[in-house]
Amino acid sequence: MSFLVKFTTGQNYDRDFKPFKIDASVGYGIPDASDTKGGLLFAFEPKYALLSDQVCFGLRLEGALTKIASNSDSINANVNSESATNISALFTSDFYFNNNEVRPFLGCGTGVYTINTVVGKNEGQLLPDIAETTHWGFMLRGGIEWGHLRAGLEYNFVSSSASQSFKYIGVKVGVLLGGGRFNLISDN
Repeated sequence: MSFLVKFTTGQNYDRDFKPFKIDASVGYGIPDASDTKGGLLFAFEPKYALLSDQVCFGLRLEGALTKIASNSDSINANVNSESATNISALFTSDFYFNNNEVRPFLGCGTGVYTINTVVGKNEGQLLPDIAETTHWGFMLRGGIEWGHLRAGLEYNFVSSSASQSFKYIGVKVGVLLGGGRFNLISDN
């Protein structure tokens, strides 16, 4: 008894996209707090399409730099500058609405945000004050991928301290390394 396996022209296999990709993005972070000015953000996110081409899981590593406005009260009247660095590590997932060339998506993530606040020198002080706090938070996002380009809008819900809000919106553009289409078409 013999089995004959025959591939016909145009036969496609199940997978249209490579399962592993890396998203490298830059953008602008817009803080939710009125006393904070926006700044540069950058992100690196390896992802894997585990179940299908329309669902990816990843780990987002992001840094956002912001400028905090100096207080005008008498206690902080001599503060030169204050800035905050928001570094986050989130487990993420994205859902893609189709497998076309332009792919709209929605996503979410949860993880930790480490906030480093640097207060510039006061009169008579040689070094700036540095404070570090860690907060739990989550993120919601949406955007599009077009080939190997990605653009998105993210809202980061970060638990706040009594005196400062750390929530911010990220507007990002980036490139995808890997993850593109490939064809497994047999010409036999």
